[in-house]
Amino acid sequence: MRAALQQLVQDLSEFVADGERDDLVLVFDITDHEVPYVLTALESVDAEHPEHVFLHFVHPIRDVESYLAELMASVKLQIDAVNALRAQDALPPWPPLPTHCDNRRSRPSDRVKTLLGYVRAQLPKDGDHRIILGLLPASIENPIAYSQLIEGLLPTEDLDGWMPFTRVLLRDQRNARFLAPFVEHEKIDGIAFYDGLDFSPEAATASILATALDEQTPEHERMLALIQLAAIDFAHRRYAESFRKWGVCYDHYTRVGVDSMRALCVCGAADVLRESGKLAAAKEKYQQGLALPPSQDMLTPFLNLLLGISRTCILMKDWKDAEVYLDLADQVASKLCQVYPKCEIMERQGFVFGQQNKLVEARTRWRAAVDLSRELQVFDIAERALVQLIALFEQARMAREQREHERELAELRLAAKVAAHPHHHDHEGRV
Repeated sequence: MRAALQQLVQDLSEFVADGERDDLVLVFDITDHEVPYVLTALESVDAEHPEHVFLHFVHPIRDVESYLAELMASVKLQIDAVNALRAQDALPPWPPLPTHCDNRRSRPSDRVKTLLGYVRAQLPKDGDHRIILGLLPASIENPIAYSQLIEGLLPTEDLDGWMPFTRVLLRDQRNARFLAPFVEHEKIDGIAFYDGLDFSPEAATASILATALDEQTPEHERMLALIQLAAIDFAHRRYAESFRKWGVCYDHYTRVGVDSMRALCVCGAADVLRESGKLAAAKEKYQQGLALPPSQDMLTPFLNLLLGISRTCILMKDWKDAEVYLDLADQVASKLCQVYPKCEIMERQGFVFGQQNKLVEARTRWRAAVDLSRELQVFDIAERALVQLIALFEQARMAREQREHERELAELRLAAKVAAHPHHHDHEGRV
């Protein structure tokens, strides 16, 4: 996997740096899963070539107008950032984008060309400066819209004035190609296709396995690969294989004396035991990790161990120990300023208090979980806490509070739905 990524960086660098090449457009034949890898490679090339301007846009495309609106908004933010830096050096600011960029009546590709012309005008007149435009949506939900966006950016026999100074990066869909057949049918020259990528989960696993088995690879890298394989085994419920790998890694980090990695391995092994139904053994294993010497770099491993052991205690219905470990987890999460784990911790605390009939404490923690989770848009935890609050009020025959929280639950579910499909709701109610 690393070799494939390095090759991609090298190929992209050559595409960007070669000012004499005939193909000015590069199309990646990839899946949605592989877009982040292309972006990672592109960022490496960006750092390697500061003389060029890189503009890449990866937000999903559902329709042309919303994609262009997000694209132009992103560019405006980048212009603001550039102008802030120029102001520090007493340089004049870049002018605002031409109004044509936001003109919905114009052809989409013409608006992009106007943007490219604007950026080109800001670059130094001397030297070799190019614009690298990457229209690489994370998902192409509407191939027709994407085609409308890029149709005017493809090479023609008489190259437009902007094109020799620009490199364009586009993408096709490996599982439902639409761009490659069009280019072939129209016999368009000046386009190269990059179709050798394979960053699929299967390829990634094979690459990790090769690293772990390669005796020429440094031992610490082989151990990191083995940890990834242990996690993959765990995800596929190959518990025995995962447990053995965690043990090998633990022995290695014990030998080299890295306690934070020892804690990680203990937590992994304990997770395996818990999911295998061996709850008592899992609890003992988590405790083994928590007995490791404390230090600042152990806080994150300790938080994971505390979350794991508290979950195990809940499964064992050991409410008192669960309460103790959740309180410790809350303290560690606060020290680390980790707000997302605190949502889960508070929701679990409410449940544990409720099981012990500590209803005031349960209500307080569930309420706190709802408020923080809503703020962070962690809707599933907020919903679980609200459902339990409603049950508590129903049991206590507090009808008014029950109705209030039922209304809040309905509002929360609507907010979650809107957050999951923002563009769908943007268009609701329009004529």
